[in-house]
Amino acid sequence: MATAMGDDHTADSTEPEESLPTRNAPVDYRTQLSQLKRIINMTELKEGTSWFLLDTHWFKQWKRYVGYDSWEQTNAGQESANPGPIDNKSLFKDDSCNDLKIGMIDELDYHLLPSDAWEKLSTWYGVVDGQQAVERKVISQGLYVKHLKVEVYLTDVKLSLFTAQDEVAVKKFSKAEKLENVVQVMKQLFEVQDGLDVRLWSKYMSTSYESLDKLDVTLQDSSIYTGQGLVLEVRNEDGSWPREKSESQFRNSSSSSVGSGSSSSRTQSYGWYSSYSSSSYSSTTDPGLTGLNNLGNTCFMNSALQCLSNTPPLTQYFLEKRHEQEINRSNPLGMKGRIAEAYGGLLLDMWGGSCVASPRTFKAEVGRFAPQFVGYQQHDSQELLAFLLDGLHEDLNRVKSKPYIELKDSNGRPDQEVAIEAWQNHRRRNDSVIVDLIQGQYKSTVVCPTCKRFSVTFDPFMYLTLPLPVKKTRRIELVLVRSDPMIPPMLYRLTVPKIGTISDVAKELARQTGLDHRKLLFADVYSCRLHKIFSSRDAIQTIYDRDEVYAYEIPVERDDPEFILLRIYHRERRTRAVNSFHSGSYNYTSSTLFGWPFVVAVSREKITYKELYRQLISQMRRFVQCPNRAIEGEAVDNRECEEHPPARRRLLDIANASDNQEQEGVEMEDVSNNVGGSDGTLDNQILDKNHPAVTDNDVERNGPSDNNEDGAVAGARGDDQNQMQTEDSPQGSSSEQQGVDKNRPAAAVEDVNVVVGEHIPKLFTMTVVNSYGSSELRQLEDNDDRPIQFKDPSYVALDWDSDMKFDCIDTTAFKLLEKDDSCWAIADNQPKEVNLHDCIELFTSTETLSEEDPWYCSKCKDFKQADKTMTLWQLPEVLVVHLKRFSYDRYWRDKLDTFVKFPVDGLDMSPYVVNPDDTTCKTYDLCAISNHYGGLGGGHYTAYCKNKDTGKWYHFDDSSVSEMQSDDRLVSKAAYVLVYLRHDVSKVVIREPSNGEFDDEMDEKQDDSEKSGEVEAQHGNSSEPDNIEMKDENGDNGND
Repeated sequence: MATAMGDDHTADSTEPEESLPTRNAPVDYRTQLSQLKRIINMTELKEGTSWFLLDTHWFKQWKRYVGYDSWEQTNAGQESANPGPIDNKSLFKDDSCNDLKIGMIDELDYHLLPSDAWEKLSTWYGVVDGQQAVERKVISQGLYVKHLKVEVYLTDVKLSLFTAQDEVAVKKFSKAEKLENVVQVMKQLFEVQDGLDVRLWSKYMSTSYESLDKLDVTLQDSSIYTGQGLVLEVRNEDGSWPREKSESQFRNSSSSSVGSGSSSSRTQSYGWYSSYSSSSYSSTTDPGLTGLNNLGNTCFMNSALQCLSNTPPLTQYFLEKRHEQEINRSNPLGMKGRIAEAYGGLLLDMWGGSCVASPRTFKAEVGRFAPQFVGYQQHDSQELLAFLLDGLHEDLNRVKSKPYIELKDSNGRPDQEVAIEAWQNHRRRNDSVIVDLIQGQYKSTVVCPTCKRFSVTFDPFMYLTLPLPVKKTRRIELVLVRSDPMIPPMLYRLTVPKIGTISDVAKELARQTGLDHRKLLFADVYSCRLHKIFSSRDAIQTIYDRDEVYAYEIPVERDDPEFILLRIYHRERRTRAVNSFHSGSYNYTSSTLFGWPFVVAVSREKITYKELYRQLISQMRRFVQCPNRAIEGEAVDNRECEEHPPARRRLLDIANASDNQEQEGVEMEDVSNNVGGSDGTLDNQILDKNHPAVTDNDVERNGPSDNNEDGAVAGARGDDQNQMQTEDSPQGSSSEQQGVDKNRPAAAVEDVNVVVGEHIPKLFTMTVVNSYGSSELRQLEDNDDRPIQFKDPSYVALDWDSDMKFDCIDTTAFKLLEKDDSCWAIADNQPKEVNLHDCIELFTSTETLSEEDPWYCSKCKDFKQADKTMTLWQLPEVLVVHLKRFSYDRYWRDKLDTFVKFPVDGLDMSPYVVNPDDTTCKTYDLCAISNHYGGLGGGHYTAYCKNKDTGKWYHFDDSSVSEMQSDDRLVSKAAYVLVYLRHDVSKVVIREPSNGEFDDEMDEKQDDSEKSGEVEAQHGNSSEPDNIEMKDENGDNGND
């Protein structure tokens, strides 16, 4: 969360004033809603079409304005919610608005709109000056499984000539661009004559090259990622290639030419799989200790591959090439055997003795069948491992033609019999080395809370996903802005329930500060504006870690009908002369939001312009000051201001000033146009020299006075106990504030006359704007004592002239943000230590289903929040344990860094297996760990693996491999995926192809009655049942 406040927190917000009326949407909000909804709902992705990026904050504001969602329709159409010109500034790295920020997430940072929708919005609202539309094309990803996707990030490729690799040019290309077009761009860029023979190389390490011989493929299919170097080699006049002089520096590379057609090839290959290693010929190591090149954010893949590579029975199966006789190329759920071949070829490299191997070909194959892994974004090692195991299973499935499985009622049969039947049914459709080694069986029991009817099913699993027992709390950072303006904002760090409301946050903040939780207003401050005002009923989950949350202490309860809470913004107005060929010369005025917004409570019916102005000055008196020279009436040279900022004097409170002064002509003098004028002087005096300025010391020395004869101050800092005097009060008397109960705290409506002598300095103008601060609704004018009518909610921009802002705002005080002791407190929202057995017990404990995930009871004929229990029935030889450190829902994303203590040797799983007839060994030894360091927004994966030949543990960090000197490092809070090997397993037993036929005892017991409910194969994770459901004795079809 950002903690900087003030001038260095700015945001462009407003177009030239003369263009604003045409930028406000002329189309009724209901028409906008119907037209945009129809376009958004009916437009589908189509390859080659254009989509546009739109800032999520702006789009959410527009949705609130038009009532896009049902819960926003009550306040739809309010002009204060009008989003104004489209502002995409937050999507870019800097103010140049050229390069997008890295790592943005769809619907969290931006929304994608079809071109028709963008055209309408940009026509209705316009775009902030200096910004261009962010247009992106739809591309197709994947070879066999096609997946359309908007290409948000183009690929930055580093281009160079082989003979001048220090001269690098960076160009952006679409992933759908073909390499032959890239070659043409490089020829033009480096002035290579047409007709010359050239070769294209991929450079992904300082001395690592890979020949790109197929130029009719795309960057995506060639696994070219952002930051990758492409090198163009031009044949010498003598027919030789420059690279031949240093051929010994490269190994396992292939080459080809473009032009004359001459080519040569030197590749190490297994079938069609080719590997290109980055080390020299002499770089060798022990088998299994080969590192993997990081191709660009592929540490997640390298970690998963190293874990699977060090699973002895499965690796032995591939190294002996037994997979070649079982590849199933006809399986419609498989991947034509290409995943199995790619993995098998990579394993031969990893166990061939080379120091480093490149998984580039393997990654390309994964991307063809799993488009989510296309590109070089960060991913999850467990997700990649799950895909790989499922892909290997389908590619190596011995069942060539999956039979239909007929459902059969359990009819009260024992669990053992039903479980065997479910497992045999599963094996008739799924029979591979993965099933042999890695798949086990769950028992799932669901009980209706009303009629007590239960359902029991037995399902296969490929890995155990274990929840972590942690407290249901989270830490939230927020800035508290007190109603006393002299107290600087304070940063707090609160521990609140994850599943709670903003009311819980308010109560916790009140507990720490002693404030009234009913007088706290919470807001998401984004880009110097109040993006969202939270209601007390809003879920805490709506607050993201990246949000800047502010809590404003207000002097009245939020729903007090007598008061309205004005949202106040600071804007800097800049005017410059523009010469146009068509329009001639004119003044161009733009506005920029700066600083942090604040909130003031004013009377709903009786607030006047002067009263509002004084109250705003009061709220800003900690950081708004007047220059000494302005006080003394001397001229101020702008050049001197730049070199030596003028001395400043704080605006002082003059509470309870007599009406006598105002009736004698106390006026608010506009000096905003007189600071730094064309002649460099202050034309008017802000303060009368005949009335000396009152300092803080004067107040402390004289003390507050309720009846100062000459109208001097009653308290320089605005004593909260002093009641303010209104403009309509009798001369020389004290009265109630205008329209305010005098029993309320004085801080609620503190009247501050910023007067020394006869003049109140007018430092800024006030404009009613939309919630974005980008559209001006009306200018506030001083209409004597006539009250100003505000709608709820209302936003007011304080428009500062640039010179006035420079002279009168103390940026040091403006940006001051103090930290409460809670910021240094150590979070205690997680257990100090969790044992792996605690996670397993939590997994096997009974849970009540949520309202969002009910179970249908066929007897009650209704959905029920049933009690569900998962237990283990049968364990595999290789047990993969996934610690659920990452959690996601609609609002909340989190990573748990809980330290989980797990055994390296001798994990006893017997207490958790409920099958009484299971006599197999249930003791496991650890063989691999996938580690994740960092948080949700980024991080790094490594692996700890035990080599099957040496029996030693090694640390695999991409291409780096090192022996671990101590096993103590194995157990850490970074452990994410654990791979255990059953104690009695030494080698894999290859089963003969069965073609789905089993002559077992259970087949003989099947009755010949008419069966129904034939099950179709479904595409998905093979660790889940293929829609095979066993009916319980009550007739329920398993767990819905």
